[in-house]
Amino acid sequence: MIYFQASGLSDADIIKQFIVRKKEFEKVISVIKRDDMEGSIQHFIYIGQRGSGKSTLLRRIQAEINTDNQLNKRLIAVNLSEEQAGIYRLYDLWERVCNELSTQKFDIEEPDWDNYSDNPMDYTNALYFSMQKALEKKGKKLVLLLDNIDRILENIKKEENRLFRELMQNHKDFRIIGGSTRLSEHHWKYDEPFYEFFNIIRLLPLNQDEVKELLIFWSEFLEEPSLKQFVGHSEGKLNAVRILSDGMPRTMLHFVELLIKQPNEYGYEYLKMIVDRATPIYQERLGNLSPLQQKVVLEISFFWEAVKVKALSKTAKVESKTLSAVLGQLTDMQILEKVKGEGKNYAYRIKERFFNLWLIMTQGGPKQKNQAKYLTIFLETWYAPEELRNLYEIYSRDLRDKKVSPDRAALMTPAFAHSKHISAAERDDLIEQTKTMVKSDLNYYNQLPPKTSEIYDRVEELIENGKYEKAINHLHSIDQNEHYKSFLLGYINHCKGDIESAVKYYEKAAEEGVGDAIIILGLLYIKKGNLDQVEGFFKRVSKTGYPNGLLTLILMLYKQNKHKEIAALYVNKAVNEFGKMHPRSKPVHMILSLWIGETGIMSEAKVVMHQLGLDESTRTLELLIKGSLVHHQKNIVWNWFQDEKLGEPLKEIVRPLYYTAAHFINSKEAKQVRLSQPPELEETVQSIIENIRERQRFYYPEES
Repeated sequence: MIYFQASGLSDADIIKQFIVRKKEFEKVISVIKRDDMEGSIQHFIYIGQRGSGKSTLLRRIQAEINTDNQLNKRLIAVNLSEEQAGIYRLYDLWERVCNELSTQKFDIEEPDWDNYSDNPMDYTNALYFSMQKALEKKGKKLVLLLDNIDRILENIKKEENRLFRELMQNHKDFRIIGGSTRLSEHHWKYDEPFYEFFNIIRLLPLNQDEVKELLIFWSEFLEEPSLKQFVGHSEGKLNAVRILSDGMPRTMLHFVELLIKQPNEYGYEYLKMIVDRATPIYQERLGNLSPLQQKVVLEISFFWEAVKVKALSKTAKVESKTLSAVLGQLTDMQILEKVKGEGKNYAYRIKERFFNLWLIMTQGGPKQKNQAKYLTIFLETWYAPEELRNLYEIYSRDLRDKKVSPDRAALMTPAFAHSKHISAAERDDLIEQTKTMVKSDLNYYNQLPPKTSEIYDRVEELIENGKYEKAINHLHSIDQNEHYKSFLLGYINHCKGDIESAVKYYEKAAEEGVGDAIIILGLLYIKKGNLDQVEGFFKRVSKTGYPNGLLTLILMLYKQNKHKEIAALYVNKAVNEFGKMHPRSKPVHMILSLWIGETGIMSEAKVVMHQLGLDESTRTLELLIKGSLVHHQKNIVWNWFQDEKLGEPLKEIVRPLYYTAAHFINSKEAKQVRLSQPPELEETVQSIIENIRERQRFYYPEES
């Protein structure tokens, strides 16, 4: 593409096509325009990964010097972007500069090598002074533009680099503006010649507005109106182009060309086309790395997410100290980026996300290629949620209609299975259908992920064995927002004693309607004892439509005799809602009402007992009678036993409680009942009385 070969463009064309990196251009050209190069001269290096626009910037500076009347009167620009392969010594650099000046009608008196063959340093100085003399004769100074300057400085011997620096410091004839993919040792080591010598300008990824501006220009330049329409109507894909390319113009070009030429392609086929187009760029990028650097880049790509040195060291089998040095080099080269972790620890990941995808797809072994997560990431980045849902619907239908080949199903089903835009049930359905299709081919069958239910079974087994970290890792293989996943993550962290994390996951599960999470979360809030937190939580639960949860939480408050005022606000709502499912909710309501101080409900006591009837479980009857006695309703209880219809049958069902009630009544009749108590019930009755007294002291300590 001619518009990316900056060296082949005329000055007018490069000025016209220079759309982005304007700030970086102005930062340097403003210095060039105002500095007459009589005092200290500032030299610059643009640092950016391949395809970030370094060569274009250097060519744009050259064009500005060539076309600005004020600048070209006093300056000459020499751009050696394509003449570096043979620069091995400093005199090689000056020879090329002299040759370029000669073509531009400068009178260069080059020294004869034969006169200096025994002393290359003298030859280097002689070349420089020839260049200096020619510049002085024309009344001009040199702006030397050196792409890949790091290679030149690394090739030149150390003593020559010192001479190079001395020339730059002691003479006011030239300014260097370089481009580099990294900050080499010649720039940052304090004992090296060029330590802190250059002003470093980093070429960061293009932002969203810059990407729009560039694509609109390309649309007009290429006479492709569809590209301009894409910018205006595909905000999601536009952002995806920026993210996947890390805002690098050259990588973006491959996406753009396919948008123009293959607008109807999608999914894996589309991704393969982009990968094929990007392969030459990325192969060159890998080829410029040492074997160890290549190994580290490849290993880190398989993690996708940022990885810490310790984990990477284990996988790559490289000693941590050596690995840290390599990671530093790759970060300087802008192939990796550092992500701040806890404390002083850093994690690392591939900076350009599409380069990461390319590495997995083209360089990974069978194990890595079978992990379809990278395809999911591409799909979810490239397509809006509604588009991805549409792709899923099409694929699911084709799968049911047996229109999908086994090899494609073995790849696309795992890709969709990892997507958060389908449900766990849809995920499991795709997996089950695909397993049926490929069951005769173990290679394809083994590529399929386990179903959600299978993961949960394994997680519960790990929890039982106390293997919490492994259980968490298994749960995170479910990418969908699954409510039971949230609950289990809360439960695991609860078991580990990490209450803060447990609450976070229980909260999520509670919002998704998991009853057990609501109850456990409520218990944790109650244990905290903060009145505002407890009340706030009860307000939320009361809106969930989960009456069992609300009633259970009130019963927890009752058992702990805490926050009566909060329980009073919600008890009627909880019991009424619960009563829609369980009509016999009156006993619970009566006891809770007594606890919070609503005695009016006891006027319905007789009705309540008649509604319960004698078919009610003994446990419910015991609960009601004991609870009433605890809350000082002895007369009501005694009246139940004296009722004409229910009294005698009730005595038969809960006889120990009949004698217990008599101990709380001060009447001749009750005294007679106590005297008639069978001796075999004495121990049981006494135990019940002690329990009731103990609970009375708990609920009414002021009476003790």
